[in-house]
Amino acid sequence: MFNGMQDAAWEVIKTALPWKEKRSPGMPHADFRCVLNAILWITITGARWRDLPRSEAFV
Repeated sequence: MFNGMQDAAWEVIKTALPWKEKRSPGMPHADFRCVLNAILWITITGARWRDLPRSEAFV
């Protein structure tokens, strides 16, 4: 079962993501780690987006 990305893998990947300290007003960024975990879960399981579990790794 996929429980989210390991901390060591996340430390390597997060350096390649665009980080900004401040954004203009509006919708805030979603947490990149949660988004990546969701994409990986969909890719690994082949499930539909609406079947994405509501767990701590994805929310």
